[in-house]
Parts: sequence; structure tokens; C-alpha cells
Amino acid sequence: MIFGRISRDEPVLRLNLTIFCCNCKKTVPGGVTVSKLYHDSDEFDTDLRKFMDAYLCGRCRDKKRVSQGRNKSSV
Repeated sequence: MIFGRISRDEPVLRLNLTIFCCNCKKTVPGGVTVSKLYHDSDEFDTDLRKFMDAYLCGRCRDKKRVSQGRNKSSV
């Protein structure tokens, strides 16, 4: 997963983070690719915390999307 913006000639870092779904608490496989300049900034830490606090796995994201679709059609 790419986090932030990466320019063509910019060096990148691959981070192996343990990411949990905020709904079902399952671990999500894979890591995060981020630019070196963005990784060294203060903004990266705050953005990563917000991302990890709101992350939904594919199943939970689909369930949320379907339930929102049903609520819109009944209004």
C-alpha cells in the first residue's frame, strides 16, 4: 500500500507495519511504501495514526458500503 505521495526520482522506504481493522480487529497483511522525505516529517506520524485508527479491512469496508447504500435507498 502506498502512503502519501511519491515522486519518480524520490527514494522510498518499505515499512512492515502491523495494521489492524478498527472494526473486527483482524490483522491486515502487507506493508506500507512511503517516500523518505515524507517519512522524516512530523506530518507522517499524525497521518499514520489517523489512518490506523480509521482503517477497515475489505470485508468490513464492503459491509459498511452496502449498509449505507440500503439506508440511502430507504430515505
